[in-house]
Amino acid sequence: MGKSNKKKGARETEIVPKGGPKAIKKEGKANKKDGSLTSKPTPPTTLLQGNELIGAYHAICKQISQLERIHKTSPLQDYSVKKQTLERKLHDLGGIDAYQKASLQGELVQGDKSFDSSQWVCSEIRKRRQQQQQQQPKSPGILATPPPLCKKTIDLLDIGAIVNHYPSSAPHVKGYLSVTSIDLNPQQEGVIKGDFLEWGQEAFRRGTRYDVIVLSLVLNFVGDIRKRGDMLMLCHRLL
Repeated sequence: MGKSNKKKGARETEIVPKGGPKAIKKEGKANKKDGSLTSKPTPPTTLLQGNELIGAYHAICKQISQLERIHKTSPLQDYSVKKQTLERKLHDLGGIDAYQKASLQGELVQGDKSFDSSQWVCSEIRKRRQQQQQQQPKSPGILATPPPLCKKTIDLLDIGAIVNHYPSSAPHVKGYLSVTSIDLNPQQEGVIKGDFLEWGQEAFRRGTRYDVIVLSLVLNFVGDIRKRGDMLMLCHRLL
């Protein structure tokens, strides 16, 4: 390895969530007043760095949820300070934008390590659709409601999508999917901006239902295990 090219006055810090994964390193100019870093963290450039960022982000989110749960049952005097400290750590990691870019990066990496959830979902839909078609009664005199996956158009809800993973032009979609994508912080036009727990309740009251619901890398983003359960129950109601 060659010599470091760090500029004078630059410093390096580590954020190590308690019980969390490896630290995510960042570099920037030091603030003369308090020594804090003022520049934005360097975005992950490798799959490993992206995975470390995702792990650290999840760990801090869980700490925030635990803090909120403790404060709700037994109020803490230093609650605001502790929460602000944890939120600052999320900010120093790059916030939700950096987290989402790291998540998308895993799908863009070439080779065996990449994984496109939409490819897997569509493969499962085709396989199960074929199974349901084979189980359909062959007699034309028997009238029955076709199974969900045997419909001409399948309604799919992608939660925590970030971008549209199911464009109608994609070979694995083939135009048989009607897709609704939602995310807290969309990175592409056409993805609904909203909190699923709120948006989903409204959709349920409107009578909206889906044949397939996708939660790819979503449940582990939610730090509160109770909210994870609420999400799964709401998904069940929307099917």
